Amino acid sequence: MATEGNVSERTLTKAIKAEGWDLLLELGAELTGETFEEFEERRQQRIIEEAKSAQETVRILRAKRAALDKRAIVALDAFDRSLDDRQRNRAGRGR
Repeated sequence: MATEGNVSERTLTKAIKAEGWDLLLELGAELTGETFEEFEERRQQRIIEEAKSAQETVRILRAKRAALDKRAIVALDAFDRSLDDRQRNRAGRGR
């Protein structure tokens, strides 16, 4: 059981070298209230959720891009028709 207090870096280093990962895992669980496995599971779930959110953002942005592309095509077609009409009108006046 961990108790509140101070420990020198030298003492902590010696203890870690002597006990290894078991000490660190036990201390971590004692101090945080969750095991390393629980922490890692929570961290991985967060990564999965962030990836899903990013994928949804990409899907939304692609749909917006497609809609903007369609609007641009319509606008360019209208502009081209307007230019064609002007050119025909000018050509008709020149005869």
